[in-house]
Amino acid sequence: MPAEATQPATVPEQLERQLRETQAALEQARAELQQRERLALAGQIVMGIGHELREPLSVISNLVYCLRLACGEREAAPGTAVTLQRYLDCIEEQVLEADRVITGLLEYARTYEVRRQAVDLNGVVEGRAGTLRLPNNIRLAKQLTPGLPAALADPLHVERVLHNLTVNAIESMRADGGELRLATFSTGEAVVLEVADTGPGIPPELADKVFDPMFSTRPAGMGLGLALCRQLVEANQGSIGFRSTPGCGAAFRVSFSLAAG
Repeated sequence: MPAEATQPATVPEQLERQLRETQAALEQARAELQQRERLALAGQIVMGIGHELREPLSVISNLVYCLRLACGEREAAPGTAVTLQRYLDCIEEQVLEADRVITGLLEYARTYEVRRQAVDLNGVVEGRAGTLRLPNNIRLAKQLTPGLPAALADPLHVERVLHNLTVNAIESMRADGGELRLATFSTGEAVVLEVADTGPGIPPELADKVFDPMFSTRPAGMGLGLALCRQLVEANQGSIGFRSTPGCGAAFRVSFSLAAG
C-alpha cells in the first residue's frame, strides 16, 4: 500500500511550534545570563579576598626573612638555630602555598582581554618545550605538522593553556613516569593542539567534572588549571575536550579557527 502523505502543519501548529522554540531559547538565554552574573559576583568576591590576604602574607614573608637574618647573627644554644630554621622553612613553605592558591583564584576571576591574531602553534609548542623541566622518569615526544596553518587566537592565552595542560600531564606521571606528547595538526577547518600523557587517566565517573572549578583528582591540586584552560579557549572562540582510558593516560585537544590568509 502506498505510504500516507505527510500532512503539512497548519498555520496555528507552526505558530505554536515557533512559540515553543522561542520560549526555550529565552529560557536558555536567561539561564546563561544568570550564570554569568553569578560568575561575575564570584569573581569580584575572589578578587577582594585575594587582595586582602596578599598584604598579611607579604608581612609574614618579610618577618621570616628578618628572623632568618637574626638566627644567623646571634649565638644560639646547640640545636636551637637548626630548629628555628626548620620552623621558618615550614612557615615560608605555607606562605608560598597560600600565595599560589590566591594567584590561581585571581587568575581565574580575571576578565581577559582577547586579542586574536595569527598564531604559529608549532612555535608555541617549541617555546614551551624549551622551558620544560621534566623529571628523569618522564620523556618528551613532539609530533608537529610541518607547514601548519596559523591559528586565530590570542598568543598569550595559547601559551597559558599549553602551560597548564603540560603541568597537569607531568603531575599525573610524576610518580610512575611515562611520556608527554605534544602534537599539532589541522583538520582543514581548524588548527589543533594536543597534549597527551601516559598517566593513570581519568575515571569515567569523573569525566563530567574535569573542567569544573575547584575540582581536582590530586590531593594538592586546586582544580583551577583546566577550568582556566576552558575559560581562555572559549574566550578565543575555540573548543577543548579530552579522551582518556583509565590506566592508559589522557589526551587533551584544543581547537582554534584558522587565521585568514
